[in-house]
Amino acid sequence: MESRRRGEKRPIPAELKDEKYFERRRRNNQAAKKSRDARRMREDQIAWRACLLEQENASLRAHINALRQETITLRALLAARDETTVPSSTTKD
Repeated sequence: MESRRRGEKRPIPAELKDEKYFERRRRNNQAAKKSRDARRMREDQIAWRACLLEQENASLRAHINALRQETITLRALLAARDETTVPSSTTKD
């Protein structure tokens, strides 16, 4: 994608700076400030959301680890129970 090149910035001669020029500059400055403020707000919201997601991710990982540990414990209990259970013998009549 090709970026557009801006024309050379040329100073406006003082005799051309009328009321219309100053009004246009004022509106442009307001629009630029509004745009910068909106960008900052979006960036702040993204950073805040990223922080929340990192916390949630850490919490979920801890929960996964706890569940894995519980699985290991339960499997060990099942294995121990199976070892102590007397196998059923086949009876002959």
